Amino acid sequence: MADWHTQYPQIQLILDASLNIIDFEQERADCAVRMGEVSRDGTKQFALMRDYQMMVAGINDARYSIEQTEDLAVQAGPLIGIPTTWTLWSKLMQTSLHETCQPLVVNDSNLGLAAAQQNMGLLLTRWSIAAHGIQNGTLKQVTHHMLTYENGYQFVYPDRSAQEPKVKIFHEWLQAQCQVFEKYTEARIQFLKVQNKSSERL
Repeated sequence: MADWHTQYPQIQLILDASLNIIDFEQERADCAVRMGEVSRDGTKQFALMRDYQMMVAGINDARYSIEQTEDLAVQAGPLIGIPTTWTLWSKLMQTSLHETCQPLVVNDSNLGLAAAQQNMGLLLTRWSIAAHGIQNGTLKQVTHHMLTYENGYQFVYPDRSAQEPKVKIFHEWLQAQCQVFEKYTEARIQFLKVQNKSSERL
C-alpha cells in the first residue's frame, strides 16, 4: 500500500475486510475485491488473478519439510484449517487423512498464519496469503505441490462507480500489482518443478 500512497496521495483509500459479500445498494462502497465470481445485477466484475492452495508450517518446525510427501506431512503433526477444505485437498492429492485427525479450526487467515508460525501444526492455506511469510522467512512450504484454487480474485464495482476516475485508477493500479505477483508466482512454480524433479532423481 505504500506504493499506492506514493503514487496517489490525493486519493483517500479506506479498506474494510469482511467475510460477507458487500451489498452495494446498502453500503456506500465504491468497489470491492472478492474471491470467486458472484453475479449480481447492477455490478461489473473483472478477474484480477488466480490463486493456489498449499501447505505451510513454521520455518523452525522440524516435523515438516518441502521434500515430504503429502502422506508423511499430514501424519507428522496437527492440522490447521477448515475440516471440509482439508477433506477436499486430501481427495485431490489422493492423500489419506486419519479418521481421528481433527484440524485446529480457524476462521481467519491471520490466525492460521500465526498458529503455523508458532509451530502449532500444518496449515492449509492460499499462496497469496502465505507468500509474504515464506519470503520473509517465518513460514516454509511443505511438499512441492501448489494446486490451483477454485476461486480467483475479482474486482467488482457497482454501476454508479463506473464513471468514477478514482475507481478506474485504483483498478488499474491493482491490476498492475497483481501482474507483478503473478510473475513471482510463475517463477515459484517453475522453481518447485525443478526441485521436485531433482528430488525424484535422488
